[in-house]
Amino acid sequence: MSRIYTYLNSISSGQPINFEAFAKELKKHGKGAGYLFDTFSTSKIGKSSYRVAVLREDRFAELIREHAPSEVTGRIGAAFDGSSHAAAVSGSLLITRSMVHPHPSVVLLSKHGWEAPNTLRPAALLVENLENFLALKQTVDILADCGVTEQSESFDVIFSAGNQITNRLNMPFLSQYQRLYCLFDVDLGGLTMYRTLLKGLPDGHRVVFVYPDDIAHRLSASKYSLNQQTRQDLLEFVGLSKETNELIGLMRDSHRALEQETYLMLATTRD
Repeated sequence: MSRIYTYLNSISSGQPINFEAFAKELKKHGKGAGYLFDTFSTSKIGKSSYRVAVLREDRFAELIREHAPSEVTGRIGAAFDGSSHAAAVSGSLLITRSMVHPHPSVVLLSKHGWEAPNTLRPAALLVENLENFLALKQTVDILADCGVTEQSESFDVIFSAGNQITNRLNMPFLSQYQRLYCLFDVDLGGLTMYRTLLKGLPDGHRVVFVYPDDIAHRLSASKYSLNQQTRQDLLEFVGLSKETNELIGLMRDSHRALEQETYLMLATTRD
């Protein structure tokens, strides 16, 4: 529903509105001050609150017709109303790879289910950033340094595309995996994604935030510093898991965060 239509509804029901904000919205549609004063009269009742009376019912009816929401629901109707981002897209796409099927494959998801071109591996590695997803073998090899002992052929690697992996439409598909390993940035964003996945997946589903065993050294060498407020904000994520509790302690002690692309650096380069 457009903002203009919301204001018009309030005027119809006799509720006060922010008339200056209403005027700004109308100006975007070519309705200037002259049009406003010919169509409405106002009386100020608060700092930015006005009681509005309609002087021209024909113009008011025309505004209602122009800005009434579409009868089509969802993203399509919202787009017709000029506010497509007000509604969620009806589906989702996930790109996956594996050592068995290294060429990227697309999984199509909707509220009706999901379709995948390949048989799912027992486990999945969720990779936040594209650089790590492109470096397939290097990224899978990192798992050995994260304490994960499974064979590399056991994993599907899924490009998380930032936080898009947390789309609720993805949850039925992700729950098909026996184990999910989250290779995310070591920062507030990565922890937020991990928390959202824990909430969205069935209780008891194994979802592990993974990071290399030399993470303390990596954090101390990082140039990604944390301010005092961010260090405080980390505390709201305490209790998610043993792994993230340890990680949060290291981040707070070092005053540092880390982006996962740095995992691709050679040890000699880091040192």
